[in-house]
Amino acid sequence: MPFILQPLHRPSPNKIEQLSDYISQIIPEYREFLRLHNDGHYPDQIQTNLQWCVKAFNKRKI
Repeated sequence: MPFILQPLHRPSPNKIEQLSDYISQIIPEYREFLRLHNDGHYPDQIQTNLQWCVKAFNKRKI
């Protein structure tokens, strides 16, 4: 018999709505990140990634 993990409780409809709103906001930013060129052999690509990450972390106050 397979082991199945189940949550201890079901999230409330309000929590589900909040998460849905958050996901719809974050997906475009994630797609933007995935479009960045990411080859560490090219300094300009490293710099572009670094600038993007600094901006993203500052936005989150990290």
